[in-house]
Amino acid sequence: MRFDTLIKLFILEDVQDGLGGHIQSERYICSRYAKVEYLSLETTVKIYGDTLTQNVKAIILGDMARINKIKIDDVMYKVISQRKIKNKTSFFLEVDND
Repeated sequence: MRFDTLIKLFILEDVQDGLGGHIQSERYICSRYAKVEYLSLETTVKIYGDTLTQNVKAIILGDMARINKIKIDDVMYKVISQRKIKNKTSFFLEVDND
């Protein structure tokens, strides 16, 4: 398994706007090398059911706290699921259209 793609990990945090409300902002956590697999729409439908956007599977070494978004090659993805498998963390991602 080759971990050859540099990805950037982000979390969402609430920030006070000073008017009694709050907004969500993305905060950069770190960069890691990952094994990235771009899944075709046909494959995604067979495995997960229905899909509307491009999906990606990324695997990094080690345990990682809850991540909300990942940037790969200047494209932002939102994390659909995150699982710890032995000494790796696996992310199932969907293109973020926000």
